[in-house]
Amino acid sequence: GDATCDQVGNDVAIDAAGNLVVGGGAAGSVDFGGGALAATAIDMFLARFGPTGSHTWSQLIAGTFAGGASVVQVKPYLALGGALAVAGEMRGSVDFGGGALTSNGQADIYVATFDPATGVHQWSANIGASTSEIPQDLSMDGSGSLVVSGTMLGAFDAGGGTLPYDAFSDVFVVVLDAS
Repeated sequence: GDATCDQVGNDVAIDAAGNLVVGGGAAGSVDFGGGALAATAIDMFLARFGPTGSHTWSQLIAGTFAGGASVVQVKPYLALGGALAVAGEMRGSVDFGGGALTSNGQADIYVATFDPATGVHQWSANIGASTSEIPQDLSMDGSGSLVVSGTMLGAFDAGGGTLPYDAFSDVFVVVLDAS
């Protein structure tokens, strides 16, 4: 990172071959080994390194993430396998490479996948209602299905019917296939 702005790592994922991806929030300028990247505001970063620590690729993704004006608020959760999957909280608009996604309300779940070798966007989606859905973890099984868990502050439909909501904050678990 640079000396005038903050950069914060949030999660790391390692595949069976020893490749590593780190994700977090960045302001200012950051160089992971592939040249300086300049954040437009508070951006998400993804950076991949080979088994020996050599830089493979890195990128910044601009958008409105968990609210607030701090890099600490950008909290991507990562899973690495046949794809690099990223999930987190968005409030506003984010473009992962497939067109802008816009939050349905206060806070939505975003999920995006990238080619792990190149960092090229594969697909992305946001899930949520007018209330807040806040992811807390992401996992990937051997077939590439993604499991996102977190807290919901109202009922929402993740594609399989409305998840009921009782009061205060409830837990959710959403399973998405690889596509």
